[in-house]
Amino acid sequence: MAIKLGARPDTFAQQSVTFSLPDGTQGKIKYKPKFRTRSELGEMMEELGADRGEMPAADDDTRWAQVFAQGSESNGKFLHAMLVSWDAEIELSLESLTQFSDELPGGASAILEQYRLLCVNGKLGN
Repeated sequence: MAIKLGARPDTFAQQSVTFSLPDGTQGKIKYKPKFRTRSELGEMMEELGADRGEMPAADDDTRWAQVFAQGSESNGKFLHAMLVSWDAEIELSLESLTQFSDELPGGASAILEQYRLLCVNGKLGN
C-alpha cells in the first residue's frame, strides 16, 4: 500500500477502552474518534481551554464542588469535540458527556488519554 500525505480520513479506526465502574465491575466502550493531526489536537486544546476561566485559588475559600464541576465540564467539552460515535447508551450531547465525566471519571479519562495518544503518537490500540 502506497503511503500518501494529505489523504485524511474523517475518523480514526474504531477504538475500545476498558475502565473500572464504581461497583467494581469493568465497563467497556467502543467509540469512533474524529481524526486530528498533532497540530490540530493542539489547536483544539487551546480553543477549548481558552474558555475555562480562572480556577479558584487553593485556600480556605476554595469551593471543591466548583473545582470538580469545572473539570467535568472541561472533559465533557473535549469528549464532545472528539467523539463521532460510541456504543454507550448515552447521547453524545455536551450535557450528557459532562454528566458521564462527573459520574464515571475513569471512563472519560481513559477515552481522553487514548485519543491524545492517537493524535500525538499515532498509537492505535494497546
